[in-house]
Parts: sequence; C-alpha cells; structure tokens
Amino acid sequence: MTPRHRILVAIATIVLPTPLWAQAGDTLVHPVVPGDTVRLHEKSTVLVHGILVRRDSTGLVVVDRRTRDTVHIPLFQITSAEVQRGSHRLGASAVGSGAAAGAAVGGVIFALALASPDNNGEKGLGIVIGGGLALMTTAVGSAAGLLVSFTHTETWASFDPAAVPSQPVDAPR
Repeated sequence: MTPRHRILVAIATIVLPTPLWAQAGDTLVHPVVPGDTVRLHEKSTVLVHGILVRRDSTGLVVVDRRTRDTVHIPLFQITSAEVQRGSHRLGASAVGSGAAAGAAVGGVIFALALASPDNNGEKGLGIVIGGGLALMTTAVGSAAGLLVSFTHTETWASFDPAAVPSQPVDAPR
C-alpha cells in the first residue's frame, strides 16, 4: 500500500461517522402519569414492566403486561425506573441513511482507485472496478436501510419514582 493509500484510509476511518442510537433519554419533558408504560428495576433485575396505575404513600401500583396482575412495588425496592416515551419506525429516512453510508464507503473505494498509480495502463480497469464497487456498496447500504426501516424501536427515559404525583385510593362507599 502506498503512502497516499494509507492517508486516504486514515482519513476515511476518521471522517466516516458511525451512527449510534440511544434507547433512553436523560431528561423528561412530560411528567409520569397513570396510564404510562413503565419498567421498574431493582439493581439489574426488572421487577415489573407494565402500565402505571397510581402512586400511593409507599410505592407504585402497576399492571404487569405479561401476567395482567396488579402489583405494588415499594419505593425503597426500586433502584431505577424508566417510562416509555414513544415507539416508532425509522421509515424512509433509514433507506437514505443506508444509501449515504454505502455511497461514502464506495466513494472511498473509488477515490483509492483514482489515487492508485498507473501500472501498465491498468488504471482504467481499476477505476471501473472502483466505480462498480461504489455502486454495489450504495445498493447494499440502501438494502440495509430498508431492513432497518421496518424495525420497531422504543424510546425510554429514566424517572424518579418518588416524583410521581401521589393519588389516594378510592374508598368504597
């Protein structure tokens, strides 16, 4: 590999970003209220994943989504809590992102082909192969984006269970 190739590879490695999608946000825009979907944890164990019914003086009451049982989790037992803040599909934007990533990789390959020295008149063949690889990586990126566009994702945000407004239990009449 020539020094020019090494420089192009180093630049491509630094410049091409890798997208990272987070599952949980740091701050809550909307308060947690009854009817929200929550996950309550004790250390690394999920105590319950379900619909918040209310907060009383000692804990949170949640309807477990698997068993449909109503459970009461004491506040002292909850080490972390998350609320679901939406679910979505990435849609057509994922196809464009995949195509852009594929085109960037293909562009680097094509640039390497253009930067290579001409050995016995074979540079034209290298450019054709590099261009073909650029088109192929763009197509592969588009296909990957299409698969991702149908992927269902959820957004979760951490919250303080003690900050949930307390609701009194309705007394029988």
